[in-house]
Amino acid sequence: MYAIVIGAGEVGFQIAQRLSEEGHDVIVVDCDEARLERCRDLLDVATISGSGSHEQPLRDAEIERADLVVAVTDVDEVNIVGCLIARAFDVKRRLARITHVGPEGARSRLSESDLGLTRVINPNEEAVREIDNLLHHTSATEVVEYARGKLTMVRVPVNDGAPMAGKELRELSADTENRSFTIVSIQRGSQTLIPHGDDRVENGDQVSVICRTDAVDDVAFLAGQRNEPIKRVMIVGGGDLGRNLARRLERAKISPIIIERDRNVCMHLNESLDSTLVLQGDGTDIQLLTSEGVGEMDAFIALTPDEENNILSSLMARHHGCKKVITLIRRSDYVELMPSIGLDAVISKRLSTISGILRSVRRASIVSVTLFKDSDAEAIEVRAAKGATMVDRPLNRPSKFPRNAVIGAVIRGEAGKDEVELASGNTVIQPGDRVVVFGLKDAVRKAESLIG
Repeated sequence: MYAIVIGAGEVGFQIAQRLSEEGHDVIVVDCDEARLERCRDLLDVATISGSGSHEQPLRDAEIERADLVVAVTDVDEVNIVGCLIARAFDVKRRLARITHVGPEGARSRLSESDLGLTRVINPNEEAVREIDNLLHHTSATEVVEYARGKLTMVRVPVNDGAPMAGKELRELSADTENRSFTIVSIQRGSQTLIPHGDDRVENGDQVSVICRTDAVDDVAFLAGQRNEPIKRVMIVGGGDLGRNLARRLERAKISPIIIERDRNVCMHLNESLDSTLVLQGDGTDIQLLTSEGVGEMDAFIALTPDEENNILSSLMARHHGCKKVITLIRRSDYVELMPSIGLDAVISKRLSTISGILRSVRRASIVSVTLFKDSDAEAIEVRAAKGATMVDRPLNRPSKFPRNAVIGAVIRGEAGKDEVELASGNTVIQPGDRVVVFGLKDAVRKAESLIG
């Protein structure tokens, strides 16, 4: 496949990297020469200097032979125009990151095809969905749902003295009736372990577990955690993301508090929201936070464009006893630092965008892709193909399945009538099944080739 990536920022860089690693021919277009130089130095890609909204740089990139155009600059208009140009050259797949699409749920008169797009990735929508999942499973630092919510992967910290602490995986399987969950990874500091039966869970680990959604509370208990209902929420930052989250909370009969510095934004929020209390102020003002009862909140969510302020206000909320703290960050190199300062639940719109795009540009057998924030692991949902190595045979039969990957679950049946099965040695994958695989990046790619 020949792919053009418009935008060489962090998102464009990682998309180009993934496509290049998978053997595709990639060319990156950007106005910023320093970003292009980074791509040339670190990736096996070609580059073109120029705006992706201008025809000539795209002609220089041989757009007429492209199979895919991915437009991921920080400017929506550049992304849209780049995809309109791609449509004029009959490029079949045209994806764009579009951030400003109005309030959540609002419908535009312009369709994706009107904008020259085959797929829109909206970072705000992805982030709101992720925050909503974290608020439903308050013990978790990451949540991914499968099979229309019947199956859930959660990542939970293991507290000192938790029932699973100090036990090998085979012990946990023997102790748990009906084997209601599977541990698919252990994050120990900066090390990601894909565990096997003789690996042991230790205090302070973060374990990623796949289970039936009705068993999430059991998983939390075994990790020494508890999922608490959310009733009181404080949001710092009243931009598009904060406003859309407040709308979703209002639909769930929760009336949040929004703290926003800009007076004009506050006025707009008051006009567009129903039961949300909007306060003009600085989210890092400790007197304001305490006077509004930050320590009594069930959840505190920092969503301003300034990630340093988000981190500072989140630390204040944590210090004053807020139960659930969620922090929006931009820089990917900050992600792995967050747990060390007590901020486990992190939202990265960039990673959400990359996951959404990878889901659309990888092979047709890939149903979904999830990148995890402070590890080099990923999860894919891959559709099983007839004749593939791991299909129509028990999983416990000897095979070349990579050690650093694990099959977590199998989803069978038509959409809306899904049956889910946690994978065991006796599981037999059938053609057409959707198989959830977790592991280190290279191992997942090999596992994909054995299933899809």
